Amino acid sequence: MKKKVITILSFILVLDIILLVFFGKSYTKHIIISPFLYAHDLMLLLLTLGSIVFVNNHNRIKSLEILFVISIIYLLYSLFKIDFDFNSSTVVLRQFMIFGYGICLYIIINSLYSEPFFKKTILKGLIGFSMLSVLIQILYVAYLYINQSSNVFFNRNYFTPIVVVGLFIAASYTLIHIKNTYLKALSFIAIFLLSFSTGHDSVYLSLAVIFGFYVFYQASKKIKIISVIAIILLVVCVFVFIPSFSDVNMQWRLLYWGDVLNRVVANYFIIGDGFGVPYATDEAIEKLNFLMTSNGHNVQILDDQKYVSAPHNSFLTMMIHVGFIPLLLL
Repeated sequence: MKKKVITILSFILVLDIILLVFFGKSYTKHIIISPFLYAHDLMLLLLTLGSIVFVNNHNRIKSLEILFVISIIYLLYSLFKIDFDFNSSTVVLRQFMIFGYGICLYIIINSLYSEPFFKKTILKGLIGFSMLSVLIQILYVAYLYINQSSNVFFNRNYFTPIVVVGLFIAASYTLIHIKNTYLKALSFIAIFLLSFSTGHDSVYLSLAVIFGFYVFYQASKKIKIISVIAIILLVVCVFVFIPSFSDVNMQWRLLYWGDVLNRVVANYFIIGDGFGVPYATDEAIEKLNFLMTSNGHNVQILDDQKYVSAPHNSFLTMMIHVGFIPLLLL
């Protein structure tokens, strides 16, 4: 009975990933129950409810569970302290989902991983997903090149967001599992060049980091020391000489991150502000809006957007809610 249920749950998980690959935000933003239950959320909820009875004690990660319990305590506290109306509770729940999604996935993977068949095939499944992502992105770029006169590189042209994750896995796979040196190099370079079609600096920078770690782990101690120095210099050069890493978007993030860190320090690194709180102070919002408008960007944080416009850094966002010290459990 257990094996049959886990097989069904595994099928639903695979279906969810396929929908993410082919439909992306059209799937994740499709509302099932207004205002905040989306198709992808419903799928995760069903998977979580189906998996929870099969949680395996041998696969548990206690530190993560403690962090999740802390986040739930903050959730209950936040729901208790607000004037309980529909809009306020919606904001609280929406902000909590940065932990809520983690809780769901933790339960799902913990349960499915208790089944030997899933444990054996998960790696093959990830490799298959990564190869599919690469193939789809190649076909998509070819389609854009044939049908559009504009340059398909250095623009936001990824097919769906999860395809980007597939590129990371594919690059890692080529470095670790392809034995032929020339084929390994050609495959990685091809994926690296393909990443420029996503239009995200963070994508090809991440691939460079993946390659850097691969070389670092295999190098001698002397080479490792040289590599660390070279990486530090490279990071400095990236921010100094590549405009997109020091443009108004980066300035916006650094200003926002500084405001968040000030709040974390003010809370002695231990206490969080809970959920249903503004992500930025009014003073910071004024500076952020001025930075964007003075540089010709019609992007501002207005009214209730301060409750949903997070600082574009998941760790800092979690620190706002539960503090810095609890996040060390992650």
